[in-house]
Amino acid sequence: MQAQHPANAAQSYNRRTIYETRRSLPAVLQVNGVNALVIDTVQFYAELGAMQLGMPYIHVSAAMHFDFSGYTPLCFYGNDIDL
Repeated sequence: MQAQHPANAAQSYNRRTIYETRRSLPAVLQVNGVNALVIDTVQFYAELGAMQLGMPYIHVSAAMHFDFSGYTPLCFYGNDIDL
């Protein structure tokens, strides 16, 4: 049996994840009494669960960008030095 190409495997995983999120999120929100939702922008289509329930939501980008230029201020980097 031939292994699945990584790109196809990633697409299949994304489709399953999106489907499961859309299927389960409304029930989870109702059971836990959630009034509003904060969604990371990486969680694709999670807002559909909130929309389905008429619930307010916002998207928040919690990830930092990758800066290969060296212009990101040093305050955004951790201190690796033990004093």
